Amino acid sequence: MGIRTIGDLSQLSESTLIERFGKLGYELTLRSRGIDDRPVTVEHKIKSISQEVTFIIDVKERQTLLDTLQSWLLKS
Repeated sequence: MGIRTIGDLSQLSESTLIERFGKLGYELTLRSRGIDDRPVTVEHKIKSISQEVTFIIDVKERQTLLDTLQSWLLKS
């Protein structure tokens, strides 16, 4: 359909979107025009927490990597 942006979507008629997408077409029409009465939620569950160690230079020595990993695990 050549839709690449919300602006493209908002230019299509409601009837075209309903014909193509059914009930979802109506929802797309409203939302692409900024009409949405759903409450805004800003809180969400944390999916993951990560930590990393970054070396200033590339490290290839196995023992250095193992020592760093062991040190990191002891701190956790």
